[in-house]
Amino acid sequence: MQQTSTVLDSGGRGGRIHRRKTLRPVLGLLGHSNAVSGAAWMGPAGLIATASWDRSAQVYDVASGGSKALRTLAGHDGALTVVAAASSSSVVLTGSRDCTARLWDARFKMPLLHVFQGHSNTVTSVLFSNDDAVALTASEDRTVKVWDLRSWDSPLVTLRCARTGVLNMSLSSRKGLLAAVLDNATTRVYSMEGSKRGVLSHKAVPTLPAPDKLLSSFVTCSVWSPDEACIYSGGFDASSILVWQVLPRACLSTAASFPPYARACAPPCNSPRLLAAANEVLRLSCDACNEL
Repeated sequence: MQQTSTVLDSGGRGGRIHRRKTLRPVLGLLGHSNAVSGAAWMGPAGLIATASWDRSAQVYDVASGGSKALRTLAGHDGALTVVAAASSSSVVLTGSRDCTARLWDARFKMPLLHVFQGHSNTVTSVLFSNDDAVALTASEDRTVKVWDLRSWDSPLVTLRCARTGVLNMSLSSRKGLLAAVLDNATTRVYSMEGSKRGVLSHKAVPTLPAPDKLLSSFVTCSVWSPDEACIYSGGFDASSILVWQVLPRACLSTAASFPPYARACAPPCNSPRLLAAANEVLRLSCDACNEL
């Protein structure tokens, strides 16, 4: 079996996607009895955690080349939708259609540490903070919950994200900002304290193809760039990844380094940019009318 890898070439070629090479799988991981819905690297130890619709998560030692699971994490009452792993330990967080997230320590035969309750619909995304002190869970119930892993009883913050479910989220650890992908073709940026800092609307981007613009504007994922200066978002539009600038006003000249299709546009006029003010508060601003 062969997989073809495609990479985004933004080096002055108009943002075209070029096929680079063919990749062959080096190892198959066995054990699940239904579709695999997620996977995550577990720190530097060469372990991988996988989530499945069979209601279980599995932990594999891929560094040793083993294809069988070292540990099975079972206990959810519904299909697993997502998995995340702590960066500095063997702790794993899973989300499920049973409306819960569960915290596990894969070292133990009885691995379940805690069940996070409070969502009223499918848990769609889970994250650890950069220091593994905080966990975040997102759901189709239109909320994101922030949990302190030192006291698990109730969430520190509950973010209520408009009138639509949350599909995915990514965290800017240094700036403490959360990008939540919603089921309405937008990504909303929040502080960890719960205040909204900006809205990225794929519906407003004129480069998306017609007549399928409504479908192609549907967003499925977003991720912060390594320097946390940009948010990359993608979805059903197979032709491009959008790059949203999160920059001070003085740095707008660097936008020329991005391909034309990656310029982020949104109402109320033709040339707005997503900016970060001096205090790192995100604002949607326009160069032409200076309207916030």
